[in-house]
Amino acid sequence: MAAVSAGRTLLVPALVMVVHAAAHAQTAAAPAHLPVVASGATAAWTLKLKGDVRWQQVTPAGALLVSTDAALAGIDIERGQITWEKPELGGLPPDSVRMVEGSLLMEAARPGLLLVFDPVTGAAVFDSGVRG
Repeated sequence: MAAVSAGRTLLVPALVMVVHAAAHAQTAAAPAHLPVVASGATAAWTLKLKGDVRWQQVTPAGALLVSTDAALAGIDIERGQITWEKPELGGLPPDSVRMVEGSLLMEAARPGLLLVFDPVTGAAVFDSGVRG
């Protein structure tokens, strides 16, 4: 279902990407140009990112999170625009960013850092303030 080519652009057809990403998070590192192609489908938008895509996931709030070595970014799925970026969360493995049980919030953790944030706006709800 997915084809990968060189470059730093995320190419996403509207419904195919949402359904695919919601079904499971993509954890394999891939170039930041990810054309996702289904027979007869065309891309709804493309997006240039800073660095190669390490993983992506759709949160329960409907936000698309994309991780590169440079940052964790929130993407507006409808418009194909970066709504926020957090450079301090660049390069995190997929199991370091998870849903806060019983809410739509997400938490990101690495040694010396814990950040709870709104995945739609990127606003921090809790920030340990320690950078590792």
